[in-house]
Amino acid sequence: MTRRSKTLDDKDKAILNALARLGGKASAEDVSRIAEGSLKPRTVRYRIQRLKETGYLERMLAQTHETKIGLGDCYMLLQMAEGQQKMPPDVLPSFPMFYAYGVTFGRYNGVVVNASFATHAPDVITTVLDAFYEKELIEDHKVFEVTDYVSMPPDFENLGPRGDWAWDWRQWVQQAQDLVREGPVVHLDLDLDHSPVDFDHLDVKLISQLKIDAGSSLKELSESLGLSESQVATRQKRLDELGIIKGWRWILADTADQIETHLHFETESPFHPILLAIRRLPFPKDLFAETDRRFYVKIHVPSDHFSGFLRGIGRLRQYFLTHFIQTVTDIHGPPIDTVYGYYSKRTGRWEFDVEEFIHRMEESLQ
Repeated sequence: MTRRSKTLDDKDKAILNALARLGGKASAEDVSRIAEGSLKPRTVRYRIQRLKETGYLERMLAQTHETKIGLGDCYMLLQMAEGQQKMPPDVLPSFPMFYAYGVTFGRYNGVVVNASFATHAPDVITTVLDAFYEKELIEDHKVFEVTDYVSMPPDFENLGPRGDWAWDWRQWVQQAQDLVREGPVVHLDLDLDHSPVDFDHLDVKLISQLKIDAGSSLKELSESLGLSESQVATRQKRLDELGIIKGWRWILADTADQIETHLHFETESPFHPILLAIRRLPFPKDLFAETDRRFYVKIHVPSDHFSGFLRGIGRLRQYFLTHFIQTVTDIHGPPIDTVYGYYSKRTGRWEFDVEEFIHRMEESLQ
């Protein structure tokens, strides 16, 4: 059965909402308590399995942020140089520190790159960009250093039985304006303090294994790491408490034709109430913070709502000091655990040989 041939009923949507709120590893009992009183845990387990089979739930993802263990994260927008229609195919794969990249349109027309870097050597990003300029691949760029991020769960109450979204953009704008006037305190699960913590290669290996398969059991992890199950559990709990493992969530199948949209903005005051309006959007979204005033939000906007989204943001532009919108497509990259191979057990640091990566790029351009 394909996803399009299976409609969602109210109980399915209640379960999806509960999983979005509680996280991917929520038990059937927890989902039963929060979803709907008439749903027994056995029914929840059955329906979750059916949602997997019909494609609404694709796979579980371990959400991590490794700055506290010395692995920084940044987002780059690269404007292609005049006459350079697209990035040559072997350039970005020459840099294993680039863990995702795609095509982007907006203020910057070219490519978007998500990159890791060692926090003890952040200048590697500038070194790479200088090489791109030297090879006349790009003519402009923007770098956004991701200090932290938070996933904002979708609201499936606004999802129709066939995967179509219902949303009133005029009402949302009015609600946003009311929120700003009321000026409520904004509480987001963001940690902008990234003081380094003690860690070792086994912590790195544990994170890597969870990125490969978030559903790994303690037994599987203990066999992989050569530790007892209790030792693995202790390490995982510590990583949770430190915010290095941020949580677990299900990757949801696209419920309609969607446009990955990145709204970049800066506000006059820290954690401005406009953030609450953005959180109210029903679609899947993630908010990334550079400071308490500079953000970008990645939203999967259904194509039939894209013009409404643009009009809505246009009516709220007074609340942004600056803002611009990028659309992104064709996101891909190396295997998800690639970057973790660059942690050196010998030095206890992340080691990215950027000169070697640049050499690979130069060879690919010959």
